[in-house]
Amino acid sequence: MDTFLETMEDKLDYLERYIMTDSYDSTTKNSVLPSPQLLETWTAIRNSMAKNHEKGLHPLSQLVEGAEDQSKDTTTAAVIPSFNPPISPHYSRILDRLQQLDAKLDAFEESYSIMPKNPQETLKDLRSLLYNYEKAMVAGSHRLLHFYELPFQWRENKFIVFGYRFSKSHTAAFKSIVEVHNETANIWSHLLGAVLMIYLALFHYPSTQVYALTSTADHFVTFIFFAAATKCLLFSVIWHTYANISTLHLRQKFACFDYTGITVLIIASIITTEHIALRDFPVLRWGYVIFSFLTGVAGVAFSWSPQFDKPGFRPVRILFFISLAALGATAFITSCFKKGLFYSFDLYSPLLASFVWYLTGVVFYGSLIPERWRSDVVIDELKICDETILELDRSGKLEEYLDKEPEKTKHYGKFLSLWWVDYIFSSHNIWHMFVVMGILGHYYATLRMFKTIL
Repeated sequence: MDTFLETMEDKLDYLERYIMTDSYDSTTKNSVLPSPQLLETWTAIRNSMAKNHEKGLHPLSQLVEGAEDQSKDTTTAAVIPSFNPPISPHYSRILDRLQQLDAKLDAFEESYSIMPKNPQETLKDLRSLLYNYEKAMVAGSHRLLHFYELPFQWRENKFIVFGYRFSKSHTAAFKSIVEVHNETANIWSHLLGAVLMIYLALFHYPSTQVYALTSTADHFVTFIFFAAATKCLLFSVIWHTYANISTLHLRQKFACFDYTGITVLIIASIITTEHIALRDFPVLRWGYVIFSFLTGVAGVAFSWSPQFDKPGFRPVRILFFISLAALGATAFITSCFKKGLFYSFDLYSPLLASFVWYLTGVVFYGSLIPERWRSDVVIDELKICDETILELDRSGKLEEYLDKEPEKTKHYGKFLSLWWVDYIFSSHNIWHMFVVMGILGHYYATLRMFKTIL
């Protein structure tokens, strides 16, 4: 062992001489920089030593200063048994030399703005700083948080500033259904909407004349629509209930529930219109229905992509759902060819009200109206994305930004400042109400379409 350590010390001596060799006779900066191979070798040494002697050489693993808090150290010490390295003069000298070389390499990196890692690896190293669970959970256990108290990846709509939850457990999140916070209106608008859908399916629809005059297949398609609508609304309730969960991967999964519900509702709505419009063409009808179903399956798979839930992906989400809804136009075009333009317009005209409700809601959702007009606090201009994290880190302003407090204006507390959008009538609340109205519009349009073909 001593022979090995002595050899290692000799190699580190050579490495230090290489780093500190004067090259200032050259006018180029590259002549002073250590080569990429050297940086790679040095990084490998540091990572290997830190991995094998995490307890003894822990300082060498801290590539981002201040990123590891005391609780992380305590957890690591509890999990990894205490390790006492062999007592040897060579070992002590190697430890000292590694620490010296680490400091010298850091000096090189700072002097010449060397990025030892790619941006994704840098983001990973900043994780413990960005996901400051303990700070948010301690505060969230007894009060609501403001936007800047949330860990960065929990921040979505910068115009909603106050009233955030941050729960450690599923139980705490579930209990918040009956509490007042900035998701209360979102939860209850769709929870009550789901109850309304169940009432319509079990009591109203079976009592209609359309139900009495249509076939079992027609009933089945209509009940599929009710099931999809109820599922969409309940999945939305699940998402908004657990959007505050402190485990990031679970939060992302709950968001996917919401997108899945929307996708299923759109496809079920399209299938009902295809079933009615192509009633006299069973082969075409089955072809359209099967294609719509397969498109919905693909859409659900796409909505579970990790990128789909990111704030910067909002325009893509909107375009995706609109494109999915546009699929229903194919059956209308086919009906025009088969049955005539005037007949098809008359058949589809009841759907116009539903389209208006849905599209109006999308406008509010996409434009973040009215909260973007609030004047009670100064709204941050930074975009919520990975590039912002890296830029703040490079400029040394990340910790300051993460500890930021909302800057109140002279209009704070006044009704016209729109302070209340945190809790009621935000763009998302309004969108929820238009979704319920769109579902109702589609249901009554379906009844009228059935009457047209009877």
